[in-house]
Formats: sequence, C-alpha cells, structure tokens
Amino acid sequence: MKITVSINLGGYSFNIDEDAYSELKRYLKNLEMHFAGEESSSEILSDIEARMAELFRTRLTGYKKVITITDVN
Repeated sequence: MKITVSINLGGYSFNIDEDAYSELKRYLKNLEMHFAGEESSSEILSDIEARMAELFRTRLTGYKKVITITDVN
C-alpha cells in the first residue's frame, strides 16, 4: 500500500502517490532553477503547471483516482 499526498497543481487538486510526488517535486524544482534568470519565470512556470494539470486530469477516471509515477513520467 502506497502513501498518497494531496496537491494543488494549476488550480486543481490531485491525489498523487508518494513516489510520483517526489519525482514531480524534483522536476518542478529543476524547472524553477532553469528559468530563474528569465524575467517572466513565474508566468512560464504557471503555464507549465497548468498544462501538467490538464494532462493529469485526462489520466483520472471513475476507477483511477490517484496520479502515479507512470503518469508523472
């Protein structure tokens, strides 16, 4: 049994398993460092998060309620 975490991404709430959360957190941190020098870095990151939320929403169904590491990768 895996631990799940509730997150807010792009204005949507998701339940995400612990492994997927770690990977997503690492990825978002790398993006943050990559765009740190950009003038509009917060807008870029916000757009990326919104797109990720759209993709995650397509992965969820009536039977699948948790984002997994496969979804994050």
